[in-house]
Amino acid sequence: MNETTTPPGQTATAFNLKVGKYSNINVAGFWVDDEGNGYRVFQGGLQTGHSPLNDVPAARNLTLVSLNPGILYAKALTECANRDISLRPMPN
Repeated sequence: MNETTTPPGQTATAFNLKVGKYSNINVAGFWVDDEGNGYRVFQGGLQTGHSPLNDVPAARNLTLVSLNPGILYAKALTECANRDISLRPMPN
């Protein structure tokens, strides 16, 4: 990850917020890019020789919102709101 931050006035609960480029992701979880799109990155997609199914433009920064890639959308929305991160509705 390029950077680890905690927003002013907030403390990270289970982890520090991680922000970085998609190619630097080494932690499974629910990530949100700077456009508000959510991505579920599972451990299997991070293993050597495996390719994640996510199509993320390389120029976008992503922020780790949850260490659980299967987090419910409503919970992810709450976590994003608590960190002042916008999250678009996810497709069905």
